Order: sequence, then structure tokens, then C-alpha cells
Amino acid sequence: MAPFSSTTSNFSFTPRVDLESDALKKRLDSSEYDPTACAEIEEMLSLLGKDRQDCVSVLAHLQAQVEALSSHLRQVQECESKLRPLLSPTPILQLPNELLMFIFDDVSQDNLLREHPRLKKSPLWQDGEDGLATMPALALSSVCSRWRRILLSESALWSQMSLILYVDITEESSAVLQSGGFFNIVQLYIERSAVSPLQLR
Repeated sequence: MAPFSSTTSNFSFTPRVDLESDALKKRLDSSEYDPTACAEIEEMLSLLGKDRQDCVSVLAHLQAQVEALSSHLRQVQECESKLRPLLSPTPILQLPNELLMFIFDDVSQDNLLREHPRLKKSPLWQDGEDGLATMPALALSSVCSRWRRILLSESALWSQMSLILYVDITEESSAVLQSGGFFNIVQLYIERSAVSPLQLR
């Protein structure tokens, strides 16, 4: 993470015109044309124009500073959220990789991949299960970077799949097929299974 620094020393703003001065207020209150005051008014307008340009420049700089500081704040909060649990790790985080692998292998005996969301009833599905809950290898690899490394290092966990295919070719199902979501998941599992023999049913 790059060091963050913030300074506005080069963007200080000192108004050329005192907006609270009696002379300006008197001039603003006057509604009559005074030829003798034209030069003074033109000079005042020139100074006000420069003040306006300076205001715009300083505001742009401050807005950039606010955005940079907001981004830095998000990074600080993210680091805090990742570091704080390391002070008092939960029991499962203290397990060695070998034991975690044993647990992952036990719960990843089958990954249920279905082709169509309308297919709700199947002997391969348990009541209330859907989505990632039925794909343990994918779900577990999304928990944290450590678990992801462990899951990706064991190709056999990705080789056990149950494919639920929807064969009623309708306009709706054709659109689903063309979207590629189901096939992308299957391809992901096949790629991560590497050289492990596939176990399909």
C-alpha cells in the first residue's frame, strides 16, 4: 500500500476583495450610474474574477484530497478488519492445513450442479438447499484466501459432481443455455479437478 500524504500549503487562498468592507457594501447598495466610479468598479470586477478562479482551483484540489483521503480510509478499515481477528483467532483458524483438508474432503463428497433454476425437485437436492450451499468446494474456496489455497491445491475435491440437466428445450431454457452460467461452473470444476479422475452422476 502506497504511503498517503496530504497537504494544501500550495493551495492557500487569500481573497483580494474584502466582501465585508464598507466600500464594497456602499457600492453594492448604489443603483445609480456613476461615470467616475467605472474604473474602480472594473478593477474590483477584475479582482473578484481572480478570486473566483482561485476558489475553483482550491475547491478542485480539496475535492481530490477528500477522494484520496476517503480511499485511504477504506484501505485502513480493510486492514483493521483483517488484522484484528489475528489477535484472537477463532478455533477453526487454529487448525492445521492437514486437518482442514480432511474436513473439506469429508464435506465435499458431492457438488450438485444444476442446469436450470426451475428444476426444484430432484433426489440429488435436499429441502432448502440451493446455489452455493450445494457446491461445497466452491463455497469453501470463497471463505478466505487460506481456504482457497487449500481447496485449489487438492484437485480431487473438485472432481466429484452431480449434473442435473434440464432437457425441455424451450425459448426460456435456450436463453439459459446461451447465457453460459451452468457450463461456466462445470468448466470451472473440470479445470480445478486437474488430473483427478472425474466422478459424475
